Amino acid sequence: MFIQYNICNITDINDHYIFSLKHPTRTKPNQEIAQVIKGGHLENPVNAKFFSTILSKIGLNSKLPDTAFLVYKNTDINKKILLKVYQTLLEYKLKRDQIVYQYAFAILNSQDKIKLIKVGKRYM
Repeated sequence: MFIQYNICNITDINDHYIFSLKHPTRTKPNQEIAQVIKGGHLENPVNAKFFSTILSKIGLNSKLPDTAFLVYKNTDINKKILLKVYQTLLEYKLKRDQIVYQYAFAILNSQDKIKLIKVGKRYM
């Protein structure tokens, strides 16, 4: 379920969530992969396309976050999720955390921990 959070009160919410902004134009990591491949220099196209096939096989129920901005508390589960993001980048020889972010949450059965912050009247 997609829930809106206001940046003013995120510190009062569950310690196990990781907050970020919704991506301004894309909703799925496969859209991000297509865009970075089109850019030519942002990601290895072979590795990115292979990872895209993996993403197609799992169900992602969250919207694509903008991972340039994360707010979280250093709980054990949050550290485990962020470690999985890093390990996935290394495993699949990828560069952009935005591509693997939702995958890491899904693999750890933690998609409900992705929370998007509302800034102003819209999601940035």
